[in-house]
Amino acid sequence: MNKLLINIFLVFLMAVNISFAKIVTDDPIEQAAIEALLKDAKLGWNEIKLTKNLIVEGRRNGILLVHRKGRDKRWKITNISDKRIYFDIKGNVIAINLNNTKFKNLSLINSFKSLIHFSCKCRSLKEFKKIEGLVSLEGLDFHLSKITKIGVLKNLPKLILLDLERTYISKIENLDGIPSLKFLMLKGTDIRKLEGLDSLINLEVLSLDASNDSDRKIIKIENIGNLENLKNWKLDFIKLKS
Repeated sequence: MNKLLINIFLVFLMAVNISFAKIVTDDPIEQAAIEALLKDAKLGWNEIKLTKNLIVEGRRNGILLVHRKGRDKRWKITNISDKRIYFDIKGNVIAINLNNTKFKNLSLINSFKSLIHFSCKCRSLKEFKKIEGLVSLEGLDFHLSKITKIGVLKNLPKLILLDLERTYISKIENLDGIPSLKFLMLKGTDIRKLEGLDSLINLEVLSLDASNDSDRKIIKIENIGNLENLKNWKLDFIKLKS
């Protein structure tokens, strides 16, 4: 009987943990968005780590640096740990990492208006329709996801990094709305024709090194000569037609 009561109590505790959210921000919109993120990623509050009181200060190789309040050690905001949400000293969400989760609904991040970096290396992530209005966003990392198409990227004036390496992207599109982009990572995708880069006037680094499979190598490059700021690019191609 006692064992049965213990089991019932444990089930009750689990239900309470799932049903009642942990209040992590004073902003009701961000609080609701965090709850929705965790639900979509099938994560409990005990499975996500929260890092607060971060200060954004300085850059290294073009990437913003952050450090904990009262500590000197700085690191790139792109080097964030798995399953973690980062807050600045004002309590705003500035970085989210949902790597290795079951996250699918990318539109949920549109609620985080102070978001600087988002990483989701998830095999469950297969598409995104639109990311817009995130005026502080600088980095999107979808490395190793199953995304097949680049969705609409709109009103992202500070976006400098887009990582789609090892995804199933076969065509470059919808990049005309992000002329601020400096780092475009497309290594190991299904892209065979490199086009649609004309508007990326600030692009500095382009990674598009295909696999050894001849069916996945680049066969055509268009207008790459227009990218005057391009400093680092590596391409694996069969026949160049520029």
